[in-house]
Amino acid sequence: MTHWSIRKMSGDNSEMRELAARICRDYLHGAWKHVNAQNIGFKHISGGLSNLLYYISLPDTLPENVKEEADPKEVLIRVYGQTHGERALEALITESVIFTLLSERGLGPKLHGIFPGGRIEQYVNARPLKTKELADEHLSMTISQRMAAIHSMEVSCVSIDWMIYFLLF
Repeated sequence: MTHWSIRKMSGDNSEMRELAARICRDYLHGAWKHVNAQNIGFKHISGGLSNLLYYISLPDTLPENVKEEADPKEVLIRVYGQTHGERALEALITESVIFTLLSERGLGPKLHGIFPGGRIEQYVNARPLKTKELADEHLSMTISQRMAAIHSMEVSCVSIDWMIYFLLF
């Protein structure tokens, strides 16, 4: 399935629900191997600027022969938005590499899988901050410290450039 065909069907929730179940079966483990479009929790999440976001959860009840393991009970499926320009693919790959590094270092949501046209992430039940909350000194300090930790990470730009080259060519 191509990136374009995923984007095309994303307007139809029944088709997207079916695709989401298939992606979870194919890329996740344990109880996720037994899900189908009828038994998963499925919800389109608004807020993505160019990406489409979907909340997916395991069914409330699983067949008796399926053991609940340490698998995530809920995930976020991110379908990448359309990209334009000469360096669009490079930007998408760079963003994916950075997301992976932040995930591995515990500075972002866990990466559960990558599929053509998107990725499966840890679902974080959160909401955007309100303007009034941004004025909170304690909250602003916490955000600043987290951002400083991210920006002070030792990451070789050479390795990122090499990965981009390797993935493109």
